[in-house]
Amino acid sequence: YCNGQAYNVYNSICCGTQISSITGFKAPACCGNIAFDRDANLCCGGALVARTSTANGCCGVASLDLSINDCCAGNAIARLAQICCNGAPIARTSIYDVCCGAAKMDKTKEVCCNGNAVTIASTFPTGNNLVPNTYACCGSSLFR
Repeated sequence: YCNGQAYNVYNSICCGTQISSITGFKAPACCGNIAFDRDANLCCGGALVARTSTANGCCGVASLDLSINDCCAGNAIARLAQICCNGAPIARTSIYDVCCGAAKMDKTKEVCCNGNAVTIASTFPTGNNLVPNTYACCGSSLFR
């Protein structure tokens, strides 16, 4: 039942209070009260947007290419140029940049301990995390 009306779940979908045909849809879904095919469209912020090879994800009401972009607080950012830490875009200086709280850090040179970036070389002068997880935190101290 949809809004008190019976419908066939094999050829229709209930979106909100509307019954819509899904005949020919490969991946039926709802965008508000509108039925759509996820193979052909995206529902971005409640609006239908055509899905293409470069429009395969959403950021607010806009579509974006998830292979090269990220969404940061409702705005698309180029993944190779910026990272998003706590909803703020920050310029990327290395492919190893990651967030530690609201700041960025180079994960090969620093470890995030309780939301603070701790430089590995300050405790282990020749150390780095090029081999992931060589160094880790115990409280605010580093160990190997």
